[in-house]
Amino acid sequence: MKLKLLLITLFTFSIGVFSSGQSTINITTTGGSFTSEKWVNITDMADGAGTQIWGQGDGTYGNAQGLINQDIMLAPGTYWVNCYDRFADGWDGTTIDVTAYGASIGNNGGVSPDDGTDNDAGSGWETPADELEASFMIVVPSPPACQVATGITSSNILDTSADFSWTASASETGGYNWEVVPQGDAQGVNVVTSGTTISGASTVSITGLSSGTSYDFYIQTDCGTSGMSTWAGPIVFNTAVVACGSTVYDTGGAAGDYSNNESYTITYLPDTAANVVTLDFTLVDLENCCDTLTIYDGLDNTAPILEADLESIGSFTAINTDGAITIEFTSDGSVGGAGWEANYTCTPRPSCVNVSGITVDSSTSDTVTVSWTENNIPAGTDWEVVAVAAGDPVPAIGTSNATASPFTIPSLMANTSYDVYVRADCSTAFVGLMSVTTDCAVVTTYPYTTDFTTNVPNACWEEAGSDLERLLTGL
Repeated sequence: MKLKLLLITLFTFSIGVFSSGQSTINITTTGGSFTSEKWVNITDMADGAGTQIWGQGDGTYGNAQGLINQDIMLAPGTYWVNCYDRFADGWDGTTIDVTAYGASIGNNGGVSPDDGTDNDAGSGWETPADELEASFMIVVPSPPACQVATGITSSNILDTSADFSWTASASETGGYNWEVVPQGDAQGVNVVTSGTTISGASTVSITGLSSGTSYDFYIQTDCGTSGMSTWAGPIVFNTAVVACGSTVYDTGGAAGDYSNNESYTITYLPDTAANVVTLDFTLVDLENCCDTLTIYDGLDNTAPILEADLESIGSFTAINTDGAITIEFTSDGSVGGAGWEANYTCTPRPSCVNVSGITVDSSTSDTVTVSWTENNIPAGTDWEVVAVAAGDPVPAIGTSNATASPFTIPSLMANTSYDVYVRADCSTAFVGLMSVTTDCAVVTTYPYTTDFTTNVPNACWEEAGSDLERLLTGL
């Protein structure tokens, strides 16, 4: 009777562990020290007992020791993941995470495996009981109706681009959605770039990234009527660092053309805070009507524009305090070209950098208030601000008259057009011109008389017309 009961119990346990169909899980071990000492297997009982279902490498105890990132096919059910160390002294900070379809199903409580003992007699693989550091249970779920892509890998990672490939999902019917976010951000947060693929695709080339930057890649399967899968990822990757002195190119590289429907922004930084960036464009071959390359003096595309639509070769040097230049490129859906090529260099910041970004903030009938961007490090404290009659020559250099931005120019004529110039005190040249017209004079003394035989209606007066009734009634 006891024997029959035992057989029934084992049969029930077996059904709990193994069922029809296969699910995909992933085991990833990361970080820590002495990483070559780690080995993992999966069994149907705790502490490595029972039957080994899967083992690292070829499954032989200790084979292919080291860190892994591996997809494994298992029947849905309950298993134990066992963590071994060749010196039996713990995993030295290495962690393990087991995931299934985008969700963690076990990670040893988030701590590095360590049983707190060291029974090791040497550097070889001793008995599994001696080398075991942790054993934790996982429950492998059944495959979802829409399965994620697996085997995701990156390749051809350059300064602003990267390629990704994956093993196709068996349930994919509508392609894949993908996105890139800054490394460490959650999927969908601060998305840098995103897109879709056609059905059957298993690769994607991503452009418009920033050099020397860490990103996370995510991908989602479109299963048509079965809906969307969970997002697979993150897959961490780092773009290459483009150093000053390099030649930089559009997405086609040194020999290829750029593609249709591109849109990206790249920021080039100086190598030290004492330097500034120069981009010397030696090739510009774009579709003139519809593809645009814009150059900004700063860290992003909100900075002052150095060139709104570059159509020929030219050189641009940053004058902003960060020393950076940002480019923004867009192309439409047809006709392309060889693209652009530039020498990216960093040189010492000039001892005197003139102002930029002159803006008219406001005006009255006899004043104009202007502001500007100060570009010196440390920032200057004296400037010369001059308004001359519109069309007059650039004024001669005088003495500084402003100690702060914004600055109000006084004693101007009402309803008069002026050209405004500003220079840093250390500079021998004005920046400008910025045109502005003062407001009409306000009538404050009555009665007020003007002779329209010589002063015809202008910007300050409106002609009422000849309808006497409208003139008298205001209707």
